[in-house]
Order: sequence, then C-alpha cells, then structure tokens
Amino acid sequence: MQVHKTTLERAFELARTGHYATVCSLKQRLTKEGYVAEQLTGPTLLAQVRAILRTSQGESVQDRLDDRSR
Repeated sequence: MQVHKTTLERAFELARTGHYATVCSLKQRLTKEGYVAEQLTGPTLLAQVRAILRTSQGESVQDRLDDRSR
C-alpha cells in the first residue's frame, strides 16, 4: 500500500535526485504529479530546497564523471 506523501516530502525527495536545477522546475514537476506546488513557499523553506538542489546537482555531475572514468 502506497501512502500519499505531502507536497513538502515529495519536494525534498525530488530535490535530492539531482534532476532539477531550479525551484521552478521542481514546482513544475510537483504540479505534474498532482501536488500543490504553491505550498512550497517562504524564505527559509525555499533556501533549504535551493541548498539541496545545489548539493544534489553537484553530486549528480560528479556521479556522471565517475561513470565516464570507469
């Protein structure tokens, strides 16, 4: 049984994937999945999401570079 995640839980999950570079692209994906992206507001929350996006983007790039060297 799949328990429906909250918008914030899904946002943080998606942010960690490394597939999204901006909050805007993350919100678009949330909306596409049926979540209410407008819940992702406020300076502190958005700063947290941006920090995760930056970190995850860096890890994603490094993973791709590591894969190429194998």
